[in-house]
Amino acid sequence: MTSACLNARRTAPGRRDRRRQRGFSLIEATVSVLIVGGMFAVALNTLGASKRTQYLTGTRGRGQLLAQALMGEILSLRYEELDDPDSFGLEGSENSAKRDLFDDVDDYSGWSASPPQNKDGIDISSFEGWSRAVAVTWVDPDDLITPVGAATGVKRITVTIKRGEMVIASAVAIRAQAWPENEDDSLKVLFVVTDAAVLTPQEFTRKTMMESWGFKVTVIAASDTEEDIDYAAGKARADVAYVPDTINGSELGTKLRDTTIGVVNEDTDLYDDFGFSSSARSYANNNAADIIDNQYYITSLFSAGAVTIFASGQHICSLDGSISPDIQALAKKTEGPFYVLTVLETGAHLYDGATAAGRRVHLPWGNGSFDIYRLTGSGKTIMRRSIEWAANKEEE
Repeated sequence: MTSACLNARRTAPGRRDRRRQRGFSLIEATVSVLIVGGMFAVALNTLGASKRTQYLTGTRGRGQLLAQALMGEILSLRYEELDDPDSFGLEGSENSAKRDLFDDVDDYSGWSASPPQNKDGIDISSFEGWSRAVAVTWVDPDDLITPVGAATGVKRITVTIKRGEMVIASAVAIRAQAWPENEDDSLKVLFVVTDAAVLTPQEFTRKTMMESWGFKVTVIAASDTEEDIDYAAGKARADVAYVPDTINGSELGTKLRDTTIGVVNEDTDLYDDFGFSSSARSYANNNAADIIDNQYYITSLFSAGAVTIFASGQHICSLDGSISPDIQALAKKTEGPFYVLTVLETGAHLYDGATAAGRRVHLPWGNGSFDIYRLTGSGKTIMRRSIEWAANKEEE
């Protein structure tokens, strides 16, 4: 081949263009990889931040419940020791290991426990590394922040919750000497649980929530006999029984069917035992209920229409089969005429022809997988007001 031909082949325009195109495609691919990699890193960071936010929100919520429960316990007691009003702190046989002997608010001064404990001194499960501490001090009525060293008739109570060294939540209250001392006015709940000696985290959270509302809570195992349950209700002077979906419904059965105190039920296996309907059904991935009657105390704070009761989708439960002819439906599923929040007045006819011995409420949740931590403020309001209504202790 001649030199001219070789030069022609080297300088052919088409061949130069093809080389240039292959080089440009490689640059494009490199830039694309860099862009996609950067977007992937941003997505991972966003996902990580979302997970951290969810974790912190859940942790702070649990901490606030711990603080509110202990504060409710403290505020239910008298202002000072009746036999020795000038003393401050523990008296006589009282000791910091067991709070069930505390009888006035300043007994809690300087008290702390890690992990947090029940009133009987037993550690609360699933709170390892957490702590609760209380500070009680006299304050000037005109300055409720600065502690003073002498009796003033006003005490400031601070409950602090920590996880490790980090403060998770706190609660502050003022207790005055003129506070009413009638302890019998509090609403009393008989709380049915799986094991009265060791509550599950879901059960403990419900108990803590009820105590934060000022209710006195007594626990009883679903497996106990009907006689034991009746005795516990009488001894505690219970106004209402609360049945969560954490229990095995077959263990409780009809033991509370004929009780004259109110009953608030979550368990779908017990709708027939309490006479709401012959069966129940649940629908997954819902977060709202449709209020259809806001003339009842339970729903009177809401407008008619959809109300978000779960922070994220969970099962919502409704009546099914034969339904009590006297049922009062307060809310339904947002899609379709399925009742998810219903009540029965004392004396109402049950689905099987019997009559209700006391007020009854069935809540919109509870198929065995309900997560109490996802209950919204509106959901908690429905829960609290259902307990108050069933107990005949409506507070407007």
